[in-house]
Amino acid sequence: MFMTDRHILLCVNNCGSSHGWVLLRDTCGGRLVTKGKSRHAPIRVAKPEWLKGRAVIGMLRNPFGWYVGGWYKQHCLQRQRGVHAVGFEEWFWDLNRQPWRHLTVAYWPPEPRHIRPGACTFFHLHFHLPQALKVFDEYRSMAEVERDYDSLLRVDDWVRCHTYYEDFARILGRPLVIDKSLYRNQHAHGPHQDYYTPEMRRYVQENDAFLLERYGYTWDGPAYRSAEHKYPPMPSAIAVEKGSE
Repeated sequence: MFMTDRHILLCVNNCGSSHGWVLLRDTCGGRLVTKGKSRHAPIRVAKPEWLKGRAVIGMLRNPFGWYVGGWYKQHCLQRQRGVHAVGFEEWFWDLNRQPWRHLTVAYWPPEPRHIRPGACTFFHLHFHLPQALKVFDEYRSMAEVERDYDSLLRVDDWVRCHTYYEDFARILGRPLVIDKSLYRNQHAHGPHQDYYTPEMRRYVQENDAFLLERYGYTWDGPAYRSAEHKYPPMPSAIAVEKGSE
């Protein structure tokens, strides 16, 4: 979570948060708020006084690309450390069969009692709903979650990965200060369609259906515009290289 004098950015895993909080810091100033050693703090850890006068920015990504990005980053880090890196299919099923098993930090939610969303949906609800623990503990179906989603949600605006810089510039209403040394993605991967089996594709379509339908994502997109970069090409009208101001 990164907090400026006007905004709180929820640093959602695999949605460009590593770059996002640095972009905010260099453009607006502010401070990184961590829980333990992690910057990936959900909205429910925000103190009431932090929320006064600050708009909350959530982060969204096509679920199909979210899984590939999460695996590929971990895959690259493991290879750099000389550790055996599992393939995408094994990683995908292991995560989705029991996503909470890997979450060892104390502020992560427990295993849901009744609902069994895909891991991408699980993370989305966890980050953006202040009452996520109640949802995971008491709600008996995703239909109930969908029914109450708008009233539970605590987000004022969204940054979507496929319109990343445009969204930040629109929300901030000012030119962005961008450190180009952080621009290139060190974990670039190909189109997400290259990584899925038919069974995995069906799983996401069924278990992350809420996110797909709610935010207009499909198998065909939208996704990152380039396999070479983590974010879309920088629009010259809003991009200001760090140090040039």
